[in-house]
Amino acid sequence: MASLAESNATSKDIVSSDDERVKARAFLRERFLRSTSGLVGSQCKITTVENTTITAHYHGMDMHGQDIFVKNLTTPMGQLRYALVRTMDVVNMNLINANVCQK
Repeated sequence: MASLAESNATSKDIVSSDDERVKARAFLRERFLRSTSGLVGSQCKITTVENTTITAHYHGMDMHGQDIFVKNLTTPMGQLRYALVRTMDVVNMNLINANVCQK
């Protein structure tokens, strides 16, 4: 009987731990989404793996973080009104004059 009681206590700890983990992940995800949405419209300067510098206005990312949606992309080859930049092609991205509020 003691082992059954210990087993129940352990399973309650696991459920509690999983619940806390889910809440923590939800909190961090919400914080990340609020942060990235606060950056929308910011001018950005991107360095690519080809060592090319491009500029644009940041307007978001896809849900997996694989693509960056930008507007008014300026490259050495010309300009695009809208574009998706693959994150695997990005070495560095600097946000210029980002409007980020601190609490």
